[in-house]
Order: sequence, then structure tokens, then C-alpha cells
Amino acid sequence: MDYVEFWMESEMSDEEVKIGRPTDYTDELVDRICEEIAAGRSLNRICKTESWAPDKSTFYRWMYKHDSIRDKYARAKNACQEFAAEDILEIAYDATPETYNVARLKVDAHKWVASKLLPKRYGEKQQLEHTGESGGPLVIKWKGKDDE
Repeated sequence: MDYVEFWMESEMSDEEVKIGRPTDYTDELVDRICEEIAAGRSLNRICKTESWAPDKSTFYRWMYKHDSIRDKYARAKNACQEFAAEDILEIAYDATPETYNVARLKVDAHKWVASKLLPKRYGEKQQLEHTGESGGPLVIKWKGKDDE
């Protein structure tokens, strides 16, 4: 039997041929990872330090395949930013003259991330104002064919 015959036979059989190692995916594992993220830990740190966690690329592959994981991850990231925003006050209150620069760096990092991931809530409010010459009102002039 050559390769083409084998391939056609396997395509026509009722048995599903699975290639690769079995997945570690479970809903409980995804929930645990999302709970850790919601509590302020990064996916990168979870996957690097926890023996129960999969590789980061595996988790992203799961998110690509399952809409439910994307939704859970999005909610966890949202909760994480809420956690980080609340953490800003704690960092600021705990700062001492010796730790001021470190505290300021942490606060600025939290603020920047929150403003990018939750711009409606923590982003800078942008307001546009249109004014004419010297701050006066706008004057609209129409030019006709004869005007130059």
C-alpha cells in the first residue's frame, strides 16, 4: 500500500486519526489561570513559575481555538486592571523618601497600562476646541469664482 492509498483509506474510515500529544486543556485549568490573572499576575509569570500551568504559547493557542477562553481572559484582564488601579494608592501610601523613585515607577507603570487597556475609564480625556484667529470664533468664508 502506498501513501496515497493509505491517505485515502484513512480519510474514508470512521476512526478519527489524532496526531500529536494529548492536550492538558481543561475548563478548570483555564479558570485557575484566569483567576490568577484577575488577581494581578501576568500570564507570562504564571506560565513560567507554576508547574501546573501550560506554556504561554499553548494558552494563546487555546484562546485562538475557543471563544469561551477569549471571553474569560478578557474579563480577567479587565479585573486585573481594576486591581492594579486600586493598587496605585497602596503603593503611593507605602512609599518612603528612600523608596519614592521605585514607587513612582510602579505607579506610572500601572497608570500607563490601565490607560491603554481600559481607556474609557482610565485614559486621558481628549477634548478638541476649534477657535479662529487670536482665540476668537471661527469665521467661514466662501470664495466664489470671481473672488481671489
